[in-house]
Amino acid sequence: MSHGKISVGAILLVATAWSPATAAGSARKWDVSLSGRISHESNVSGTAPSQAKLRNLTPEDTSYAPTLNLDLVLPVSNQSLFLRGGVGYVFHQNNKNLDSEVANLAAGAAVTLSACNNMLTGTYARNVRDQADLIISDKVKNVVDTKGIRLDINCSRPSGLGISASGSFTRGDNSSIRLEPTNSEARSYSLGVTYHRPALGTLTVFGSETRVEYPDRVASSVQGGGFINRSVGVTIDRQLGARIEGTVTVASSNIKQIDPLTTAPASKNRNSITYSADLSYRPTSRLRTQAHFSRDVIPTVRLGNAYDISTSYRISGSYTLGSRISLDLGATQSDLNSQSPTVLSALSLTNSRTKSVVAGVNYAQSRRLSLRLDFEHLERVGDNPIYNFNDDRVGLTTNFKY
Repeated sequence: MSHGKISVGAILLVATAWSPATAAGSARKWDVSLSGRISHESNVSGTAPSQAKLRNLTPEDTSYAPTLNLDLVLPVSNQSLFLRGGVGYVFHQNNKNLDSEVANLAAGAAVTLSACNNMLTGTYARNVRDQADLIISDKVKNVVDTKGIRLDINCSRPSGLGISASGSFTRGDNSSIRLEPTNSEARSYSLGVTYHRPALGTLTVFGSETRVEYPDRVASSVQGGGFINRSVGVTIDRQLGARIEGTVTVASSNIKQIDPLTTAPASKNRNSITYSADLSYRPTSRLRTQAHFSRDVIPTVRLGNAYDISTSYRISGSYTLGSRISLDLGATQSDLNSQSPTVLSALSLTNSRTKSVVAGVNYAQSRRLSLRLDFEHLERVGDNPIYNFNDDRVGLTTNFKY
């Protein structure tokens, strides 16, 4: 059911592309695989079962998703070219109107100039918006196209001071005419000073600005015109021995809504603390535990809103039984608070909490062939009861590497 949101999917894909594996001078890599997933859900509608009929959906459904996955790196002198991601199609047994192609791709180049590692990344994502993001009166199928470009510059030495900078632009478009007002453009810039010591890790002090606008909204005082988020913060990246490592970011953010009539910052603003933390602990060679906490300001996916504040917590663990079998278990809680300049209709959802538990079994039959069986229980409770729902999902994924 979850196939991505405006802007967020592309941002995550850029983050995946910007990794040590794609740094300039990386070794040649040619990983191509074909995966297939069969998934059965008890409620694909993203609403209470009584409301599913308004969307002409059968709540219980089975989907089939073949996907071609790519992870390619081509070194060229002191540069590296890369292409990552996947393309595929999702077929539904009962709800044919949800069938759609899917794509999540990132391509670019990494270049080393003196002490600076530079990376230019372009992204493209095409996904069906999650039914849970739509209001009851929305068109059932809405395909979101997200295009983005990002430049990262990191000038540092193995020890001592360094400078990092980045800039990005992301555009998200909806196929549904009704949802065109949530088409978004996001421009982000950041500049930071880093300090690195092998024994202490890396400390970065940064400032950033993100401006998000909804260019296809009709200028009106009852619709959010977007927002500007200016932040000052610090990031600590440290590894403690061979078992504990983590990255923590804390920032003070000032969020100003954009006046939809003038596109200038409005007087309405909010100060907030945003954060992100990724921690991992390996108590034994077989057991690995992870925790993620975040609070962020994101583009809205609902009509009339200016922005959303997303707060999420996730804990997970994996255990290796042997050379071929591993188990994993995780739990997530996500809170979404929508910021709107006016009171919306009775069909609106402004505050919600979504909880999920996922368990999986992974089996590597060989170096080329692997399988995964997983189960997820998901439930949402919000300030509008027509959007409260439960969903149980069970899926089987096979992956074959060429």
